[in-house]
Amino acid sequence: MPLIGWKGSKPSVITLADRARDSAKWHLAATYYRRALRRNPRNPPIWVQYGHVLKEAGNLADAEAAYRMAIVYDPRSADSHLHLGTILNLQGNREQAEAAYLRALAFAASLDGVSCELSQLGWSQARISELHEIMRMMHPARKDL
Repeated sequence: MPLIGWKGSKPSVITLADRARDSAKWHLAATYYRRALRRNPRNPPIWVQYGHVLKEAGNLADAEAAYRMAIVYDPRSADSHLHLGTILNLQGNREQAEAAYLRALAFAASLDGVSCELSQLGWSQARISELHEIMRMMHPARKDL
């Protein structure tokens, strides 16, 4: 027999975090993501989301730490390296940002995001094209290059 008025289970802490993030409630989202990470710290996508909301809240140092934790748990994530590069660049660490972008390139499914970020660091289109050619030569089986 069904329960009358029963709405189901409460939303997960990640669902609450995502809702807060989508409503631009950065501090609330960070609180929920932090709670989710206490329960399961080995969750790279949640570390990335945590980094995003911390960045939006203006907490760049903690956002950097969150992206670095995502990399600890998934060192081959191009996305995590790309976001780390962005936060490093925002903090004025251009050389470290460039290194993070190049690491992202090693794992990227597409070069577009990395190329855009390198361009913003002042790389010429010729230099980016040369990098693409080097990647093609090193990884001839990759069709995305």
